[in-house]
Amino acid sequence: MKNWMILCTLALLLAGCAKDNTESLPDTLSPDRAAATGRAANVPFKATYETAPEVVDPPPILKMKIPGKGKGLHLGKSTWFSNSIVDFTGLPAIPPQQTGDMVFTAADGSTLVGHYWGIAYPDPDDPQGVFYNGDYLITGGTGRFEGATGNGIYYGHATLEAPIPGVVGEGVVTFEGELNKP
Repeated sequence: MKNWMILCTLALLLAGCAKDNTESLPDTLSPDRAAATGRAANVPFKATYETAPEVVDPPPILKMKIPGKGKGLHLGKSTWFSNSIVDFTGLPAIPPQQTGDMVFTAADGSTLVGHYWGIAYPDPDDPQGVFYNGDYLITGGTGRFEGATGNGIYYGHATLEAPIPGVVGEGVVTFEGELNKP
């Protein structure tokens, strides 16, 4: 009985001295560990596209179709497409608000779909130029991105000669954040 009590006391002492290693675990799981636990793997995501925004409806609610070509981490060479709306009705108190739905399409046809929202502001060095930035959310996908989610920031620049229907400009948009692949 006495040996059993010593053994229990020693076990309690060792348990109390054990270091909690959960603080050293990464916030993301490796793909192998994610598969073993059934959780999605959080991986970095970055993609950049050269764009050709086309005006569909003029301000004060500017509507555009924005196709793009470029490449992205986990996408490779790919395209990006968005239907974008820029709301100028809050000026001058509120900067133009930008929103849009988007689709990234990889060379194999797999897609990521999502939504973005942010602001647009004039380029002080280019009267036809605008900078934009904000947040995005990946809400799903197809093919190898089936069930994917993600989020992050987007930013870019575009030039548009005039905000009238049919006018096509040029620009660039970059997305940075994380992708959660099931």
